[in-house]
Amino acid sequence: MPRILLRLVAALAFAAPLPAQFGFLHSDPRIETLSLHDDGPAEMDERRILVLPFDVLQAGEPAPPAFAPHLSDALAAWLVAADVVVPRSHTIAGVDAARALGFDFLVRGRMELYYQGGASALRTRISAELVDLREEPTVILWQGRKTARWRRRLPPEECLLYLASDFVADWLREKH
Repeated sequence: MPRILLRLVAALAFAAPLPAQFGFLHSDPRIETLSLHDDGPAEMDERRILVLPFDVLQAGEPAPPAFAPHLSDALAAWLVAADVVVPRSHTIAGVDAARALGFDFLVRGRMELYYQGGASALRTRISAELVDLREEPTVILWQGRKTARWRRRLPPEECLLYLASDFVADWLREKH
């Protein structure tokens, strides 16, 4: 009897880390979406898209990384024929200026939270909206917030690119 109990304890000790290691217990990353407004899929391919630098509402040093370049990379990956522009600063102020420069879509938003807990944890919350400039008056196609949590040891840039791709998948109504 003690030998069976010892084998059972050894088997449980060996098997316990396996589900977490292979992602059976928790999805990683875990992204929660709060969609405040959604007009359905956006036809963004072969369009000019302006991604404004995201405001950062979190003070402190070091500053969180910029999210707009990651969103630009995700848009370029999903929409091969789109022209995606990210200015270095808020040089373009608003919808009218973006429309006057010939853009079809405007993406703007803010990073509300960015916390990196060592090498193995990252948490961020980002709000964004996708604005269709082709119609008069302008139409907000998608507005919402995503909160993402990672547990694995991934570089923050990879995590932010994954989150940006999740935004684009929502806008295009694609499975991610």
